[in-house]
Amino acid sequence: MKRTLRAGLCLILALAAALPASAQTTTLAFPAIPRAQKGETVTVCLKDGREITGVVGKWVDAVGFYVKPADSAAYLIHPEDVVVVTDTSSHAMRLIPQLDRSSGINGAAVAGWAAFGVIMGVVLLRVLFAAAR
Repeated sequence: MKRTLRAGLCLILALAAALPASAQTTTLAFPAIPRAQKGETVTVCLKDGREITGVVGKWVDAVGFYVKPADSAAYLIHPEDVVVVTDTSSHAMRLIPQLDRSSGINGAAVAGWAAFGVIMGVVLLRVLFAAAR
């Protein structure tokens, strides 16, 4: 049992050491497509064939974002209904506007969870090695 655990631990460490070397492969670099910004005038093509040209507005929870045409009321656009978003002045493609998730998890919480994971990993290894004796 002790040999099996040691062999498994050696294998895990060897794979962990090999990951950075294998991650350095060359890949194709595609040009970055900017996101549509709030206040930018865009044309949104929807799955049902409609095209809405207007100013990008705010997000409503995680449901969708508003596009306000100049001559009518604002439309609530659901991201799953969007085919393409283009800038009206340059006709360049844009990504869907960024959802503002300012109430997300902060850096201190991430550090706390990481420390908890490391401590629990050490405790688990000690328990496994104690059981192997």
